Amino acid sequence: VLISLAILGIFSISAITLFRADFNHAQRQENKMQAYYLARSGAETLASYLIYNPEGLTITERQVLIDDLLNGKTSTQVKIKEDEDREFLKEGSIQIKTQKIGSNLEITSIGIYKGISDKVTVTLGIENIKGRTVPIIDTALFTVGNGNEGNPVIKLEGSVKIKGSIGSNTTGKNSIQLAWSTGITNGTLSIGPGANINEVIQTNRPSPLENIPEGINNLASSRNYPMPVFPSFPEYLPVPNNPNFTTPWIPGGYYLINTNGKYNTIQATSDRTITFDLGGGERIIRVKNLDISQGNIVLRNTGENGKLIFYVENSFKLSGSSNINKGGEFERVMVYYAGSEAIDFEGSTSYVGNIFVNTANIKIGGSGGITGHIITNGTSVDISGDASAYSRIFYAPNSYVNVSGSGKIKGALIAKSFFASGGGMSIEFVEPDIDTFPGEVFGEDASIEVKYINNPWK
Repeated sequence: VLISLAILGIFSISAITLFRADFNHAQRQENKMQAYYLARSGAETLASYLIYNPEGLTITERQVLIDDLLNGKTSTQVKIKEDEDREFLKEGSIQIKTQKIGSNLEITSIGIYKGISDKVTVTLGIENIKGRTVPIIDTALFTVGNGNEGNPVIKLEGSVKIKGSIGSNTTGKNSIQLAWSTGITNGTLSIGPGANINEVIQTNRPSPLENIPEGINNLASSRNYPMPVFPSFPEYLPVPNNPNFTTPWIPGGYYLINTNGKYNTIQATSDRTITFDLGGGERIIRVKNLDISQGNIVLRNTGENGKLIFYVENSFKLSGSSNINKGGEFERVMVYYAGSEAIDFEGSTSYVGNIFVNTANIKIGGSGGITGHIITNGTSVDISGDASAYSRIFYAPNSYVNVSGSGKIKGALIAKSFFASGGGMSIEFVEPDIDTFPGEVFGEDASIEVKYINNPWK
């Protein structure tokens, strides 16, 4: 009996020892898991803070913070929201270390829970970017003004239809006026924050939702569309032997400009063509008067990123059946126009390129058309007849824009106020390619891009 009791005692002690060992191992594993999640929470919180910038730190503030982290100056505490699912955080702690690895930032987060530790390492890529800032462009039409019944910011008459969403900062009473047969298809209407829909929109129908069946809502906040900055004209350009370049009859009829230059006049007449050889790069031309009354401009040797840039001082005429860069890519031509005389694209003209008008009015009439981004600081834009503006982005935040007849705009229009009438008139939203917009008109904007190089939990 004594021997049996002794054997049972030995087995009991062994069983208890094994049970305790298993229990302790399981407890350590659980604590290890808690330590891991603490470490992960620390790494993920700091990484997300740097990537998404939730407090909206300025470029300078972000740069100082990241420089400190790259130099290892890191706080040993990370604040993490405690909730019912994270009670274990009350018994644990997190330590974070950072260091520079090449041009990257390595974050090592150590979680400690009841004496057990684990760590997670995350690597972030840091890139300083000097880019171009372009405001939000996501509607067929957006008006920045705040009108009233006598001075509406949007007025549609006849049977005008807008294909795509439209928006306005306006909160004024009856500042958006819609005739019975007008409306919005494939989109919604957004009005100023807090504005009363039934007060802002005036319509002949029983409800504005009959004109805008997809819905009306309020903006979360007013949008800011800054005035673009017109550039200074280059002074360094050489003056050619003939600063008045015209197209008189010559044998062969070939008229070539293949160098940068400063001209008094460039004129194409009698259906003749001026060829600009870009030499695979930029061709920069400053001219007082650019007159394409009845002629053409074509480009050659454009290369991958070649561009023809005109700085026009006094007047810019495109009339008759003249063409500039017809059939080409609109990114290849840029015209900066400083004159006070209105730009009037009439007849059956075709302009394929970007244009920035400083203060002059813009008129597009007849069956003429523009393909490219249009930017203006002027106060008046008039599109009439059967004219078309395949404008990509028509940026006119200071302009009263009037479209009549069968005029068409395809792209996105930013205006101060907008009036449209006629049966064939239309605006159709096309998602713009922001990379093709000359964003330098808003100045260069520095930014910092932070992204994961390695992400251990994905």
